[in-house]
Amino acid sequence: MCGEIRIYHKLSRLTKPFQRWSYARGRHFTQYYLKYFMTKYTAKFIRKRAKAGVGYVFRDKEVKTLAGGIVEYMLKHSKKDDPELTPDLLIEEIKRLLISLDEIHKREEEREEEIQRVCCGMFKRKLSPNLEFSERSNSGRSRSTYFEVLQQRQVVADIEAIEVNMADLIPTLKAVSNYALSLHKCCIKNVGLDHGKVKEYWLNRGPRMAATMLVYTLYSFIITELTGSMTFSDRIRTVLIAGMAILVAFFMLYFRLPDAISSSICRSAHDFYVETKEKDFYAAGVISIRRRGDSFDD
Repeated sequence: MCGEIRIYHKLSRLTKPFQRWSYARGRHFTQYYLKYFMTKYTAKFIRKRAKAGVGYVFRDKEVKTLAGGIVEYMLKHSKKDDPELTPDLLIEEIKRLLISLDEIHKREEEREEEIQRVCCGMFKRKLSPNLEFSERSNSGRSRSTYFEVLQQRQVVADIEAIEVNMADLIPTLKAVSNYALSLHKCCIKNVGLDHGKVKEYWLNRGPRMAATMLVYTLYSFIITELTGSMTFSDRIRTVLIAGMAILVAFFMLYFRLPDAISSSICRSAHDFYVETKEKDFYAAGVISIRRRGDSFDD
């Protein structure tokens, strides 16, 4: 009995580095997929509010940056011994994100560039293609067209230059912060799942699969040797094929762990998103008629 215990301790010393590495990879996969799916379904919620007409309309790039910043802040906050996350704290963080993005100035600058691009295109199309550039600038028609375009540009700029007030964003910020916190509480339950998955797929199945593949390879090699004459090249071919089979088996086993973790986190995030969408949009009458064929992932 004492001898068996000594052997067990010696083997555990040899396998400890692999176990530590395995658990570290499991935690890494968990954090990666938490951030990925929480960002994905936070962005989908922001877009859904805008599509339903009850939320502020952000550009697609802004939505991705905003959702990623919110999720990164929540995950970083949950690791520290800071006070519990609250909607007010998250709203302040969202405001800081919006300020750091310099959203208002970016909107005005990009809108101005777009107006200039459109007006220049209109100006070029309205001029006669048979005239050279110098003739266009000297013709009365060209000058009148140019001033018409300038006047139209001023009208468009006056219509588009709407000052975005942070107070207009407050309802959207509150809804997004409450949703993000609830999604975080739902998905964070998957933390610790990686420990069991690592034991199941890598620490338990891995040694069994290695032993099984080794026995199968030796059995095939011995049977082939006994039942027929093999040349040296045949033996090399058999060993290479068996080695490739072992590598493929362990390759598939390696990706079983991230696949299992991602599917669990994805299901938690997706179910919460669908439940929130049904409650906040369809059940509340914001979207009264659901078109046939609409997906819950919209």
